[in-house]
Formats: sequence, C-alpha cells, structure tokens
Amino acid sequence: MLPAPGTTIKGGIDRSTCTPTRTASKKSTPAMAIRGVASSREDMTLEEFKEWLKQFDADGDGRISRNELREALRRRGGWFTTWRSGRALRHADKNNSGFLDDSEIENLVAFAQKDLGMKVSTW
Repeated sequence: MLPAPGTTIKGGIDRSTCTPTRTASKKSTPAMAIRGVASSREDMTLEEFKEWLKQFDADGDGRISRNELREALRRRGGWFTTWRSGRALRHADKNNSGFLDDSEIENLVAFAQKDLGMKVSTW
C-alpha cells in the first residue's frame, strides 16, 4: 500500500528478520540549504554574516582560523565540516596566512554562496 500524498517514508530494520522496513510519517524534515549546510532562515546580509562569523572567533584576535570556521559550519548544521572549512579557507585566504581577516570576508561570502548554498546579500 502506498502512503498518502505529503507523507515521508522512513526506513528501518526489522530486528527479528534483519530486513528493511518502511513506515509512513506526517513529520517533515527541516529545510536545509544545498550541500548540507542548514539555514535558520533564507537570507542574511553581509553585516549579519560578519556578526555571525565573529561569534566563533574564540581567541578574539579578529581573524577566523580553520577550526573556528569548522565550528561555525558545525553549529549551523553542516556536514563534513572539517573538509568544508579547509576548502573555504584555501579559497578565501588570499594571503595564505592560515586565517581569514576582514579583507578576505568577501572571498568567504563568495565561497559560501557558490559551494555551501548559503544566501548572503550585499545590501
């Protein structure tokens, strides 16, 4: 029997027979942006993006390290955050310092929009 329209299928394993099972559920999964980075809302301005990022500057030096960026992506619900933060840093860190400073935030925004599916408006 097919589930009613609008229901989602959840899979599981029947432990007695070790066979996959399916049950229909009316619960919907939370909306996620493209490529596994969750979004609390659809859009954020450049200033909001900077403020969001600034809260993960653990040592307060005004720069974002790879680990700080990984934590930001992880808290936003991202997948593969170690790999993604490394890619983002390589893309955005134009002076190869290993950190992102204010002059490189626009590079990070471009990467976040293109490769992480985040929506950041410049106005």
